[in-house]
Amino acid sequence: MKSKRQNWIWSSLLCLLLLSACGERQPSAVETLPLAPTETAAPEPTATPEPTPTPTPTPEPWPSDGPAITEAMSYNQWYLPQNGEYYDWVEISNPTGEAIRLSDYYLSDKKGEPLRGQLPEQILEPGEYIVVFCDKDGGEGFMPFGLSASGETLYLSREDGTHCDTMKIPDLPYGMSYGRREGETGFFFFDQPSPGQANSGGAHALSQTPILLGKDGVFDGVDAVTVELSAPGVIRYTLDGSVPTEESPEYTGPIRVSETCALRAVSFEDGCLPSEVLTLSYILNEYHSLPVLSLVCEPDDMFGGYGIYTNPLQDWEVPASVILYDGDGGFRIDCGVKMHGMTSRFHMKKKSFKLNFRSRYDGALACDLFQNGVTEFSSLLLRSAQETPGTENWPSSYMRDTLAHQIAIRYFPELPAQDYKYTILYINGEYRGIYNIREAHSSAHYANHYGDDARAVSHWKVHWGQDCPFNSRYSLIDYKDLSDEEVYRQVTEYLDTDSVIAWFIVQAYSANYDYNSPNMRFYWSERDQKLVYALVDLDMSMMSYNSFPALFYNSYPYLRLGHALMQNAEFRDAFCRRLHDAVAGELADENIIAMIDELADQLRPEIARDRELWGGSAEEWEDKVTSLKDFVRYGDGRGMEILYSIQYGAGLTDAQMEEYFGDLLAAQKEVDDTK
Repeated sequence: MKSKRQNWIWSSLLCLLLLSACGERQPSAVETLPLAPTETAAPEPTATPEPTPTPTPTPEPWPSDGPAITEAMSYNQWYLPQNGEYYDWVEISNPTGEAIRLSDYYLSDKKGEPLRGQLPEQILEPGEYIVVFCDKDGGEGFMPFGLSASGETLYLSREDGTHCDTMKIPDLPYGMSYGRREGETGFFFFDQPSPGQANSGGAHALSQTPILLGKDGVFDGVDAVTVELSAPGVIRYTLDGSVPTEESPEYTGPIRVSETCALRAVSFEDGCLPSEVLTLSYILNEYHSLPVLSLVCEPDDMFGGYGIYTNPLQDWEVPASVILYDGDGGFRIDCGVKMHGMTSRFHMKKKSFKLNFRSRYDGALACDLFQNGVTEFSSLLLRSAQETPGTENWPSSYMRDTLAHQIAIRYFPELPAQDYKYTILYINGEYRGIYNIREAHSSAHYANHYGDDARAVSHWKVHWGQDCPFNSRYSLIDYKDLSDEEVYRQVTEYLDTDSVIAWFIVQAYSANYDYNSPNMRFYWSERDQKLVYALVDLDMSMMSYNSFPALFYNSYPYLRLGHALMQNAEFRDAFCRRLHDAVAGELADENIIAMIDELADQLRPEIARDRELWGGSAEEWEDKVTSLKDFVRYGDGRGMEILYSIQYGAGLTDAQMEEYFGDLLAAQKEVDDTK
């Protein structure tokens, strides 16, 4: 991954020269070979991040009349868990010769609000240390703020608001802390944090991250690509995704790359800690028609004895770099990666992932990835899109879930769904086949799509939250008659009925039979004060001909609610009119067949190689595409089939069927009479 400080070379150089301990800088200048035929270069970073400032050499004396801030960590994932959770932390010591009552002092991240967090009621003896935890939600024993991922200043103050100590925390690399060493002036980066103990090791500065002189990316029709790097000190590199160490091969001149690989480089300078990692990918002569996503991480973190792929049932997250090569678009960013899904974790060799763009890495991803108006993401999914009923070798179309969500996105915008981008995945330079980049349900996902504030949006899996205002209204369906308008008003006051109607229509159309509670999502917006149904995981759809009866006659609360609402004339009218319009228009057979062809055309050139890796054949995949079209055309067409089923599913009379769907039924009868 390209360093956050590459665009700050000369200012960083000047500061580090002042430190003198980091040695003389002699950048190399070697010309790369010209590259022929097709080339898809790596995208530039989605935003130019601020560099990690190099501490000034001006001595920073320790406080002489009060406590001192001696260490802080903003990306804590390893130290001092509190009830199983990890928090930012700040270490405070007593460098004076007298005992200190800590409650006389306050910690803040805002200069103008020095009394934000009172330190605990405790006596700190000379030479002792205490660690306090920071969390924006506060809580007993916590400072009521988090430490900013991009760096900030901490203020330690007396009761009268005067400062007794400050520490400016830079943008810390992943896994590092920042603080003082006893008996020395100035601040240090520590690659071995030591909360609650005297600090040792570390350095005033980090080595400068290597720079790529040229481009990485996707190259077709080449014999090789020459990689030229530049940085002060000694550059060391790897070609397997691992982070280089002082034992890794030394870069002594341009590297000739003749096959697909992931290249990582680190600089080592005297008197400095190792640099951040430069991550590059070279996809050579693979001739892909789809965009390429390169995921690079420590090999053991993925496939080792304690790797996340080896232990898919564990909820472990590991750091990674991801680069999407997609013409002039794409992105490159550091993130966290973990396993995702249920069935694929247990039964399938090809498993799904989730990418988390947290502040401890590079923050949120900024990219117009799906060209749907949303350009910022806190997470994304890499779905393997397996469609198995329980057997490993069941061939997948890779299309069922995507098709159902595209129906929702294009025709039912009131129903939150997940957009897609097919891609070819490489992990540490190894081909992993077709994957589907998908939006991930989250508060941020809903807020970005519907113009809300993520902090005012709740997102639930399985069941709406117990604290959701709708929860108390749901119980009315058990002992009240929803045909009563007053009861209906009470039940729907906190319910987005449009999303409920859309959810039932899409589920019925797709004949999804995996609608159990783990595959349910809900949203609540403080602005709208409505519970919203959302669509998720329809990989098991379009395999049978289930429809409304299977949904309405079921014990899951979110399904029982739909059946109960159909007893009300107003809801039933809205439902049937929406269904009529969908069957008469958006869900016409030719529209859905065209969507199937659109998806299949994207996948077809890549299927044979994917099947060679994961099993099956291109012919079997074509059979799956045909079966999807057969599903749409079955009987009088899928739209008409679900229309027929609503009569039994919702208990509609013949008169009601004629009222709502008479024109469609008559038109179908004319077709039948001509057969």
